[in-house]
Amino acid sequence: MPRGQFKARVRADATRQPVPIDSPTSRKEQIRMSWLAAVDWFLANARRAGHKPGSIETRRQRIQAFADWCAVRNLPPGYVTPDDIQNFVDHCLNINLSVFTINGRLRVLKTFYSEGVAEGIFLSNPADGVRRLREPTNAVLPVSEDHVQKLLAVFDKRQWVEFRDLAITVLVLDTGLRIREALLAKVEDLDLREGALWVPPVHAKGGKGRTVYFGQATRELLSEWLRKRGVGSDLLFPSVYLDVSGAYHPLSRHAYWKRLAQYAERAGVPHIHPHQLRHTFAIQFLVRSGGDLVTLARQMGHSSTRTTERYLAVAETKAQKILTQQHSPIDHLGGAPGKRRPSVRRRIEE
Repeated sequence: MPRGQFKARVRADATRQPVPIDSPTSRKEQIRMSWLAAVDWFLANARRAGHKPGSIETRRQRIQAFADWCAVRNLPPGYVTPDDIQNFVDHCLNINLSVFTINGRLRVLKTFYSEGVAEGIFLSNPADGVRRLREPTNAVLPVSEDHVQKLLAVFDKRQWVEFRDLAITVLVLDTGLRIREALLAKVEDLDLREGALWVPPVHAKGGKGRTVYFGQATRELLSEWLRKRGVGSDLLFPSVYLDVSGAYHPLSRHAYWKRLAQYAERAGVPHIHPHQLRHTFAIQFLVRSGGDLVTLARQMGHSSTRTTERYLAVAETKAQKILTQQHSPIDHLGGAPGKRRPSVRRRIEE
């Protein structure tokens, strides 16, 4: 819809039902409200709906990105058109954001405007006219074994922060934890004897707690980390910052993501996103377990194996490569055709 028509509809509807201009429910005031107030209203709705802090923070980041873009262009919330949102998508593509990041922002925008329409703040949802980008079918991008080895080799365990980051990275690689679940883990939830970590419902996606298990090497590393950790915090991986009460903050996802990018650069490997560590665990597990989707879904906290099935194609390709190369008929026949082989007489003499 052209911008002029959208504005006309807003203004016409705003005058259709006169409301005192100083009323907090004045439609005109709400349509023209600042983006700051709009974001606060949106997040307050999420809190009232019972969303978890992590979900609310994700909403804030996504809607704030759009709010900042609009503020530069003098676009109040009620004057946004489908063309504006499409231009925002193009902007995100131009700065090389991933398809998944852009689609995540679009989902939040649709929710923002649909809630506004439901409350009578907006006349229509401009995000409804914008289609999400096509996501690649092979969306699972694990880290290769070679790159994992190079990455783990660059951490300096003599430095407290790098030892902590190494322990986080190894734990996620060995359990498939979501990065938020790992960063909020508490010492009391760790059982080194059993090689297990309890993920409480309040930290788990979907509100369903679970126990994840890890191997002997990870047990030894976490045991060493606990001995050197030496801070008065119940968090397994605290940040170095204290709040006003003197308690340690949990390390934020953004802070870990930035540090992981620095380690990858130091290791000379391509950029690694924290969620790729989870993908890597899933692929390795399926290859080594022979495709046990039920156990993998339980370990990763998936409510259904349908979510877990997306890892199968990558795992099967990897397994096919490993098995085919291990059982190569030509290799078992003694080498490539044309290669000179010892004579019968020489083999007998040997």
